[in-house]
Amino acid sequence: MNKLQELKNKRGDSIKAYQDAYKRIDIDGMNDTDLSLAFDTYNTLVQDAYAAKVELEDYTNVVNNTIPDRRIRDKTINRFEVIDETGRVIVKYGVSVELLYQDDGRTLKVVLRDIKLRGHHES
Repeated sequence: MNKLQELKNKRGDSIKAYQDAYKRIDIDGMNDTDLSLAFDTYNTLVQDAYAAKVELEDYTNVVNNTIPDRRIRDKTINRFEVIDETGRVIVKYGVSVELLYQDDGRTLKVVLRDIKLRGHHES
């Protein structure tokens, strides 16, 4: 079996595992401890399925030599700086930062939003 098929199987198995776990959760028939354990298990399996999805996508992108359009947002960032050979060119405080990779990774867009104007809500 090749690597691509192996990753596809891993993804399929992980989806089946969390779906099967969800079917076994009996909200009315389980005590709080068992219910908590069942949901913890389910959440772990969902995370595993997501990790398998990302691994498959990353491998496919490497094989096809493509970088997908994607968005990266980290809510802990509140300062943006651009630095070139002369030093800091742009410094913005109190902003949320979002990175957009587009055109197979040839374009990087940076979206800045004033945190004070946006309040506590992130879209």
